[in-house]
Amino acid sequence: MKQYSKQASVDSDNEIIRRSHKNQISEINVLIQQLLSYYVEIEQYFMLENVFKAMRIDRHEEGTKTSSMVDDVFFIVRKCAERAIATCSTNTACAIVNHINSALGGHFKQKLELDLREQIQERGDSFANKLFQSSRHQSDDSKLFIVLNNMETAGFYMLTLKEQLRDQFEDVFSRVEEKYLAMIRSGLDDLNQTYSR
Repeated sequence: MKQYSKQASVDSDNEIIRRSHKNQISEINVLIQQLLSYYVEIEQYFMLENVFKAMRIDRHEEGTKTSSMVDDVFFIVRKCAERAIATCSTNTACAIVNHINSALGGHFKQKLELDLREQIQERGDSFANKLFQSSRHQSDDSKLFIVLNNMETAGFYMLTLKEQLRDQFEDVFSRVEEKYLAMIRSGLDDLNQTYSR
C-alpha cells in the first residue's frame, strides 16, 4: 500500500509540474503576442512618420531623374518589412506588409498624384499641345519629367519590393503551414494591386 501511495504521489507531483509548465508556456505565448502587437504599432508609427517626413523634405538634386522622396520612401518601407520578417512571426510580418501597402497605396500615391496634378495645372488647359512643343523651355518641363519619373520609378520599386519580400518570406517562413503561406501571398499580391491602380 505504501508503495502505491508513493507512486500516486509522484504521478500527482509530475502532473502538477506538467500543468505548471504548460501554464508558464501559455503565459509566455501571451506575452510574446502582446509584445509583437506593440511592435506592430510602433513599427507602423515609425514607418508613417518617416514616410511623411520623406514626402515633406522631398528635393531634387541636379543630375538625377527623380526626387529624393521615391528612394527614401522605399528604403523606409523595405527596412520596416525586413525587421518584421526578422520577428519570425507570420502574423506580424503580414500586418506590417499590410501597413506598407496602405502607406504606399494611400499617402504616397496621393502625393505622387498631387504632384502630377500641380504640374498639369501649371501648364494650363492646352497641356497636351504644349508638352512636346520644342518652343518650351527645358527648365519648365524638368519638374514635370521629374514627377513622371517619380511615378515610373515608384512602380518599378513596388515590383522590386514585392519580389524581395517574397524571397525573404520564402527563406524565413519555409516551414510554416500552408494557411500561413496563403496569408503571406495575399499580402504580397496586395502590393501588386497597389501598383496596378
